[in-house]
Amino acid sequence: MSAMKAFFLGLKLKARNFLRKENGEVNIIVIVVLIAIALALVVIFKDKIVEILQKLFDSIGESADEVTNIEIT
Repeated sequence: MSAMKAFFLGLKLKARNFLRKENGEVNIIVIVVLIAIALALVVIFKDKIVEILQKLFDSIGESADEVTNIEIT
């Protein structure tokens, strides 16, 4: 009888370990899905993102020009 108990206890432990190990795989799948969603949003809003970045860099360039053109008297 103790051999039967040991067998079922072993199966129970193996099942528990298997389920714990699967959590890591699920996390990887979630990360991949989130990256895919982020890439899809970038593709969808690519033109708007480029426009915003262009305005930002133009503004930075204008500010840099103003700073470098200051005459020291």
